[in-house]
Amino acid sequence: MYGKVRINVPEIKVREYDEYKGIYCSLCKILGKRYGVLARALLTYDLTYLALFLLGLNGSCVFRSGRCPFNFTKKCHYLDRKSPELEFCADVTVILAYHKLLDNIHDSGFWKRILYTLIRPYFALKYKKAKKLRPDICNDVSEYIIAQQNLESQKCSDLDEISKPTAELLGKLAAYGEFNTEIKLNRYRIGFCLGRWIYLKDAIDDIDEDIKSENYNPFVLKYKISDLSEKEKYLEEMNAQLNITAGAFIDALDEVTFLQFENIINFVNL
Repeated sequence: MYGKVRINVPEIKVREYDEYKGIYCSLCKILGKRYGVLARALLTYDLTYLALFLLGLNGSCVFRSGRCPFNFTKKCHYLDRKSPELEFCADVTVILAYHKLLDNIHDSGFWKRILYTLIRPYFALKYKKAKKLRPDICNDVSEYIIAQQNLESQKCSDLDEISKPTAELLGKLAAYGEFNTEIKLNRYRIGFCLGRWIYLKDAIDDIDEDIKSENYNPFVLKYKISDLSEKEKYLEEMNAQLNITAGAFIDALDEVTFLQFENIINFVNL
């Protein structure tokens, strides 16, 4: 994931922010336990939000105080129970990070490619463990990444089509484990909208760099942007795409009953 999904901190209470940080720290801890200390560096806000979403659906989260293993002067809050939701998000984090590493090897310059190639064997072992635990998720991720790469290699400029693989993947992750058809469909819709927003937001943020490096970017192709000065002419229209997607996300979110963390979940910064 891209680390784009943040909570609007000024809009939530201090206690709620402590709970959010508690989920972040708990997911970090689970990553370290399941995949080793280096895996903690893979943690993203996107997967923290997914963990928050899944935990909020089930409720019954209680936190206990602890210390950050990297800074013993810093107090942290951790969940006081084993959490299947956090374990799921930790596994997904490793799976997505490994595919991101492969993508970086393919797209980066010479020196970065060497660095990523050197660390690949270590993370390949972690991916192997995650694949054993979540073969279905690994298959889904591989399928959607191949679809994404095919569309990008075809220089697709259709925003609906190019964002669809990421949207569908997030939809499946958000609906994972739900058996009620109606509830599953709405959870899928929430994930789909969030995935579409993440992909388009990342593309907008990367426009300057992609123009300079002549990398693929759907907005550059759609609006035929040839230099940085032209971006401003279309920025309002680009942001409108984000706002439409965010609106659909919020509408879907309103249909869900959360047992915990509802206010934090609703104040996502899209």
